[in-house]
Amino acid sequence: MNAVVGRRVLVAAVLLGAGSVLLGALASGYGPLSLRPDPGLPWLRVVSTFMGAPWAWALFGLVLGYAVPTVRASALTATGGLLVAVLAWYLAKAAVGITPWLEWDAIALWSAAAILAGPVLGLLGHLARRPTWTALPAALVAPALMVVDARRTSGVGGLSTSDTRALVYGAAVGLALALVARVALAGRNGLDHEGRRAPS
Repeated sequence: MNAVVGRRVLVAAVLLGAGSVLLGALASGYGPLSLRPDPGLPWLRVVSTFMGAPWAWALFGLVLGYAVPTVRASALTATGGLLVAVLAWYLAKAAVGITPWLEWDAIALWSAAAILAGPVLGLLGHLARRPTWTALPAALVAPALMVVDARRTSGVGGLSTSDTRALVYGAAVGLALALVARVALAGRNGLDHEGRRAPS
């Protein structure tokens, strides 16, 4: 992984981890960072909640794996990105006053989860680079994770539980259809397994 990619991964990880916490603080109707008194900004609370959802972090790992060209790099990039995002999350929580100090036990727990899940997510993301029917199941892991995790989601930002879940389900279906269409179009246009036009 070159320096440019490394910086982009670092920035993206910090935006995911710290961004979710910061948006939640801004959306809240209470606290020094609140943009508006109670009830705050419900729509921004929805964005913050979705950014902090496990499915969003899993998609982040998949995207990082997709973004790099080799298997080894995909595993390392996804794992490293998730580790940075975990640290950024808890640093942000302490910085905005949600917690009075760094929660080292929680950091250790979620860092271990990142180390275990990161290589798997990175590999799946790397496999999804290929616009082929055999690689499609790896790509469809993304919308599948969204659907499975959304079943644990409660209502947020004034939305009911069913409406909140419906938003995630709708996004998952749209993503799945786009992934299938990508493979179908690649086959129709005569692209090879790397997405390049096959020689005639």
